[in-house]
Amino acid sequence: MSSAALAAQRKTEDSFPMAMYLYHRTLMKLSGNTITPLITNALVSSVLPFWAEYEELDGTDAALSRLSQFTDFIEQGNGSQAAQLLRYGVEKYKKHTDTYK
Repeated sequence: MSSAALAAQRKTEDSFPMAMYLYHRTLMKLSGNTITPLITNALVSSVLPFWAEYEELDGTDAALSRLSQFTDFIEQGNGSQAAQLLRYGVEKYKKHTDTYK
């Protein structure tokens, strides 16, 4: 595979993690939280591999479906459901990473 093709493939592979990072960072900013986005910016090199593994765990379609549900809960003002969905995703990821121990 040519270096241009490899670069294009890598850019495509990186687009999901970066999009998820930017989405969640934007939510933090819109919530009025000014500190957490700064911390997140400092940890971006650690956050992007998390999102890449998150996508790999469930697949892009399932991850985007969950993100759509999360967004709908926020738009409806249903913070408890959004938090529950977030906890579900974190717990599922934790169980996945526990298999490496």
